[in-house]
Amino acid sequence: MPRMTRLIISLALVLATGCGRSAPDMQRVRGTVTAGGTTVPTGMVTFVAKATGSRHSGEIGPDGTYELEAPAGRYGVAVVAVEELPTGPVTPHNWREAFSAATVRRYVPEVFGDPETSPLHYDVEGGHDNTYDIAIPGSDSRGGR
Repeated sequence: MPRMTRLIISLALVLATGCGRSAPDMQRVRGTVTAGGTTVPTGMVTFVAKATGSRHSGEIGPDGTYELEAPAGRYGVAVVAVEELPTGPVTPHNWREAFSAATVRRYVPEVFGDPETSPLHYDVEGGHDNTYDIAIPGSDSRGGR
């Protein structure tokens, strides 16, 4: 067998078996986000592993639900849910100006947007239903810039 063929086969075997580390077993995490009793219609939920700092995110849908995958472990959880609102009617001619002066609607207080300050912490468990409905009490969705 030619030397180049042996090299290619050896490389293929190493890549197929990995480097001794296997990928973590991912678990499905899902739930619904509400603020002040109202469904949050947009945003992102991010689980940040306490042990490794790895981040696993899922988008919040219009119905307030999110879904993501993460390996088993303890997580700090951040929720960011903002929406830019134009200051007036938006037309094809003024959209830049309308959004440059836009206000921001915060569905969730800023403290929840950073896993270091967020009071949300969850355990993702292997082989379990990891449904975490996130209910943020008393949020004011009017916000400001």
